[in-house]
Amino acid sequence: IKYLNLANQTYQTLIDFHNKLQQDISTENSRLFQAKNILEYLENALEVAYEKQTLNDFDAEATFRFMEKNKATVLQQAMNEADALQFANLSDSLLEQENDLKITISFYERKLNDAKINEDTITVINDLENTLFEKKENYTRLIKTLEDNYPDYYKLKYQQNKSTLAEVQSQLNEEQVLLEYFVGFKHFYVLSIQQNNSKLYQIEKPKDWEKRINDFVGIFKNSALSDDLQNSTQVKYYVEQANFLYKILLQQPLNDLDESITHLQVISDAELNYIPFDVLFYETMDTTNELTFRGLPYLLKSKAIAYAYSAKLWLDNVNSKPLNKPIAYGGYASQHQLNEANIDLPIARKQVQSMAELFKGKPYIANKATKSAFLKDTLAYNILQFAMHGEVNDTLPLNSHLVFTKTDSLNKLYAADLYNIKLQTDLAVLGACNTGTGKVQKGEGVMSLSRAFTYAGCPSLVMSLWSIPDVSSAKVLEAFFKNLKEGYPKDVALQKAKLNFLETSEKTHPRNWAGLVAVGNLEALD
Repeated sequence: IKYLNLANQTYQTLIDFHNKLQQDISTENSRLFQAKNILEYLENALEVAYEKQTLNDFDAEATFRFMEKNKATVLQQAMNEADALQFANLSDSLLEQENDLKITISFYERKLNDAKINEDTITVINDLENTLFEKKENYTRLIKTLEDNYPDYYKLKYQQNKSTLAEVQSQLNEEQVLLEYFVGFKHFYVLSIQQNNSKLYQIEKPKDWEKRINDFVGIFKNSALSDDLQNSTQVKYYVEQANFLYKILLQQPLNDLDESITHLQVISDAELNYIPFDVLFYETMDTTNELTFRGLPYLLKSKAIAYAYSAKLWLDNVNSKPLNKPIAYGGYASQHQLNEANIDLPIARKQVQSMAELFKGKPYIANKATKSAFLKDTLAYNILQFAMHGEVNDTLPLNSHLVFTKTDSLNKLYAADLYNIKLQTDLAVLGACNTGTGKVQKGEGVMSLSRAFTYAGCPSLVMSLWSIPDVSSAKVLEAFFKNLKEGYPKDVALQKAKLNFLETSEKTHPRNWAGLVAVGNLEALD
């Protein structure tokens, strides 16, 4: 125990040093690089924590700190910087200068990306790279000036993103458990947190892990798979994969939970972000029995499940105060030429119209669903819904975007745009394809559109993990909204909507109902 305690103290010192390094770094890419580089040390720290636990000397607070260190810390730092700009009493001219530079940088980043895709001349690309470099240098100089001349800005910007285990436990009720995951090189670690106790689990990482997880995710993204309930081969294959993941990710922590735990708060890590835990099991399924997708022991049937990027962001969202807006709902359902966006969603337009009537809100449909209309009216609504095509850019995540109806050249809402917008809404429903997916950044999380909405100030999100058939998506979301209207918490409203779909629809394959997940503040809306 003596040497384990010394090791534990050493890793805590390493985290303190890492935090100081992160503060001295000005660009997000460099921060992400640094976050990735400490993963091996975090895994070693968790191994020490686990050994201390086996010797009845568990340091729960240090373990929690290690688990949190690779969860959206760069996102949180960026949010601190945005808050510092807002609350440090800077002049309007400085705020305008900072905002203009950010927008200009986003513009040239997109121009440069387009130039490379279109294989423009070396001269064009070099000119854009030089211009972008110059704008970034100007931005860096401006921020340095703010840090030197405005003490409140510096203090707010560099405040530590600390949350304690006790703070998390104080926000959990007797029906909740928070499961926080770490995907290491040798092991998985799961920290189970309840109101009055916490426990760390260590699971050996399978040698064929990458293949197994890619095969499982592929089940939901393969639209050619049959929905035939009698296709026993397909169901059996699914059960085998889900059994494997249940044993790896859930069996140990679930076995230690009391039956009174009905709400599961998940903080995923790395490629686990691609999995909706709804579709995993609460027990091992016997593949020799007759199987149907409807009858499987999905975790959805015993737990309402929601997600967060980190415990710190979850706490911030839980503590966010509901807004009092003049209109409850604003929905955007765009219209596309098939040869332009490759997809059109007439069912989504009908649904937005229906939900606007349900909430006495405002629908923006077809030609009215424009990016300019969104930017003009976004602050009016408690709930925002986007029922439109979405595109993920894994190479440059900030270029991932939603596609509004094209009335001019500015019909795409980029993730980069959201870093320049302050949204004030209680819930954003991102019904577009793949809004919750993107590039997995080791040490940080998934660089997705939903991450950008979180940065912009949305405390609650419903996002999609894959391209869900539009009829199925519309049915699940319609039931979800009706459940919200009846006063259910957001995680329960989504759970009930999915269970209703599973019980009443013939399309029971999980890809039809499981891809929509809830993130953030789960409280019922007034």
